[in-house]
Parts: sequence; structure tokens; C-alpha cells
Amino acid sequence: MKSSGILDLDLLKSSLEECGHYIQRDVLPTSSLEKLTLLLKENIEADNFEQAGISRSLHQTTNTKIRDSKTLWINDWSEFKEVEILLTDIMLTLNQHFFLSMKRFESQLAWYQPGGFYKKHIDVHKETRHRQVTTILFLNDCDQGGELVLYDREEINKIEKVITPEAGMLVTFFSAQVFHEVLQTTKDRFSLTSWLRDDQLLPFQPI
Repeated sequence: MKSSGILDLDLLKSSLEECGHYIQRDVLPTSSLEKLTLLLKENIEADNFEQAGISRSLHQTTNTKIRDSKTLWINDWSEFKEVEILLTDIMLTLNQHFFLSMKRFESQLAWYQPGGFYKKHIDVHKETRHRQVTTILFLNDCDQGGELVLYDREEINKIEKVITPEAGMLVTFFSAQVFHEVLQTTKDRFSLTSWLRDDQLLPFQPI
């Protein structure tokens, strides 16, 4: 599998080491973003998106007071090789640099309608303990509302960064270290969230 060739892997490593997160614009060709956005819109039209839950497990619950968005899991990457290569590059690079043992990733398209949000949370808890690294790829611009807020990994009530979504921007952070939230949106907000995990997917394994 060829390298993505666009992501600055050295900056990725150093930034994660220093502050626990990394932000880079234009990590994929426009054609790749357009394909993902088309897939998202086709599935919106087909009514395939589901109300987002609080975890991906047998005990998943929905709570629109905490999270108001819709999601669609991606299980087939055959049409999105550039994205698969990008995520694989990140996984292999961070495994080597931080002595991790990530083996796979899971990804979901997220659709926040106007008024949608996701309250402050962290991506690792009992049922998602195998998540090591989170990536969020923005698929459209949101110049007002829908900002991603990252909190300081040491002082978890201190805001570290407020990120305005831009199509093609990738945000990467350690899943167990960085609390984050999505502020209320004023327009449709599209993204692809992926979690790099240190377990193998077994038949009938709750994830």
C-alpha cells in the first residue's frame, strides 16, 4: 500500500507528543473529499443515517441531551483507498513512535443538522477501551457554529483549542487523553471520525 504522501508525519508525531493533538489542512485530494461527501449525501437521501449513540456496543444508548447528530458506519473501503492509506499511515507511524500496538480502525460518517451538538466527552470508557487515537476529517466548511473544542489534557476544564471546520482538515488526538465537544451547529456539518484501535475484530465481538 502506497504512502498517503500528504500528511506531515514528523509534525504529527511531535505535536501529539507535546500537546496530545495535531491539526493539518488539505490532507486528501479534493476528489477524495467529494467521493466521501457524495456517499454521505446519498445515504442521507436514502434515510440510512441513525441517531448517534453514546458508544458502539451491545449496550449502546442514545441521549439527545448529550449528543444530537446522526451517523453511518463505514465497513467497505474499496472505493476510498486514499482514506484507508491515510489512516494506515497514521497508525503505523504512531505505533512505531509511541510503542503502541494499534491493529485496525473503525470509521463513521457524522451528520450534524442545524442545532446539532455533542457535549464535552472523551472517546474512551469501559466499552471503548481499545480506542487509542481519534481522527476527525471535516468534509465541509462551517464558518459559524459547529466548532470542535479541544480541552487541555492536563487541566481538563481548560480550553486548549477551538477549531473551525474546513473541508479537508484533519484533527488527530489521543482518545483517552483529550476531552472535546462539538458546539451547536447553524448549518449541516459533515465529517468522518475514525478510531485507531489496539484489538482485533473477532466474529460477533461487540465493539
